[in-house]
Amino acid sequence: MDAILSLKDQCDKPIAALDEAIGDATAARGMVEHQRARLVETVVEHLTNVISASEHALSCFRSLQSALEDYGGAMQPVRTEFRAIVTDASSAGLTVSRNGTKVTISHPANVSGGVGAFFASLRSRYEINQRKFAYAEKLFGDNLAGIDPTVWESTLLPVFNKFVETYGFPTGLNATARLPGWADTMRNTLADGIESVYLQAKGAKYQAPAGLKDASPWKQITERGNLKNWKVPGVDAVKGGSRAVKTADVLRTGGKVAGRACAVLDGVVSAYDSYQSDSYHHPEMGQGEKIARAGVMGTASAAGGYGGAVVGAKIGAAIGSFGGPVGILAGGVIGGVVGGLIGSKIGSTMASGFNETFLS
Repeated sequence: MDAILSLKDQCDKPIAALDEAIGDATAARGMVEHQRARLVETVVEHLTNVISASEHALSCFRSLQSALEDYGGAMQPVRTEFRAIVTDASSAGLTVSRNGTKVTISHPANVSGGVGAFFASLRSRYEINQRKFAYAEKLFGDNLAGIDPTVWESTLLPVFNKFVETYGFPTGLNATARLPGWADTMRNTLADGIESVYLQAKGAKYQAPAGLKDASPWKQITERGNLKNWKVPGVDAVKGGSRAVKTADVLRTGGKVAGRACAVLDGVVSAYDSYQSDSYHHPEMGQGEKIARAGVMGTASAAGGYGGAVVGAKIGAAIGSFGGPVGILAGGVIGGVVGGLIGSKIGSTMASGFNETFLS
């Protein structure tokens, strides 16, 4: 912790030096650019490059210093609480053993009810503090990753992370809260997979539903991505021609209601993340303000993510339909991930703007 705060202070010197260098280079360029010598253009170009590089380095140093300051500010009360837990345990006569930075608190098997209750309260305090520590580590990592990101980190990596978040088994922070949404996603994906593989294997062909010509352009485009419009020649797969399709339909039972319920749960998780983020970046912020901002962020992020995923899945499925039913499955998965990412980002950006304007 002390090393983190010391590193933050050490950023002052390079920041001041770069700031001064930018001022000197800018002044030099101003004096030279009006000259008529042959080398003027080259000198001005080099000075411009120096200014640009220095400004970029200065921005990185300031971002690093800000990240270190936020992390240090968040970790100081966490460290204080861990020390208080150890002190309180020792004062209560509990066994405290140390091994390097690791501290273990224990008690004999036969203890009075009062001591056992106190030990349980210490465990509760530890779990709360450990969660704050985990959030601080995560947000610090996010801040560091945001300093001078590469093209991969700015574009494809978020899509990959969103795919893992959507289809990978929930782990880490809020894993339990994310489990219902993951289960619902896997259920629907399994249903679509069963039906699409069956239709592909049977050589199903697209049949436009009745009245499609009079429908909206959006419906005309997206109906190709609806598996129910793909028919196996000579078989009515919907009304009883296939156990595979029946199985898929059973898996989808209650899908819309479950999907919306999971979207609400995602909003709660997003709101909690927003609350923790404000606690991390703005420790001076009041409790009521953080809760209000969290509500706005959770609602907008969840609504944007859910809506974006639905629209993205439809567009992706329509594009994938050129590869048949299996193409619809793949396109829907990819489109849903990308659409959910974009929608969530739009919702979060709008919520951030609202919070900074009206709740800050």
